[in-house]
Amino acid sequence: MDINYEEVIDFSPLKRTIEERGLMKKFVGEKAGVRGDVIGRIYRNVTFPKTDLIARICSVLGVPPSKIVAFKLDEDGKKKAWFDGREPPFIPPANPTGELTYDPLWQLISLYLNYINEKKDTEYTANDLFDKIEPFQRRNGLYELKPETIKKALAARGYPDGYKSDRKRHYEAKGLIPQVRTKLRHNRPLNIRTVYDICNFFGCSIDWVMSYK
Repeated sequence: MDINYEEVIDFSPLKRTIEERGLMKKFVGEKAGVRGDVIGRIYRNVTFPKTDLIARICSVLGVPPSKIVAFKLDEDGKKKAWFDGREPPFIPPANPTGELTYDPLWQLISLYLNYINEKKDTEYTANDLFDKIEPFQRRNGLYELKPETIKKALAARGYPDGYKSDRKRHYEAKGLIPQVRTKLRHNRPLNIRTVYDICNFFGCSIDWVMSYK
């Protein structure tokens, strides 16, 4: 792996936040819909939760995601300066249900595009930004299909051994895969590694990407 996610994603703040509130991990887990030992494995960095569970835990504790997980991002002075002193634009409701939302990310993208397009007289879209965020699977060759896999897939469809398509494919995969973009648009659970990649691109904390309603 080009990035050791176990070194740059840290859920130990979750334990501190639970202790500060005088709660037990069993209580937090039950309220979030998981067992207490799952909460313990999370704050010991034994397992990484997906964003829907992060949202539920944050809702139970009444805190933003940055209070339960910290990211070690690539150093970029310009990006850091932009975020310094700025509060994430999304504020959870007074009586949340713990439902996952990526509204902070869409508000961040809107701010980013307004700034870039006005400054450079361009018309970049959210997809142009997503094209620049290569997922960890592709960066590390995990999306590549082996010849044996392709051969088996063709055989399963009834194609003879050695078959080659006459069609020329011009699509070149880049950036976040379509499934991830769809999940972002419809507030569906994502792997925390994907969220880290997005935060690392923008240079922001997790609070600028996800929250709860």
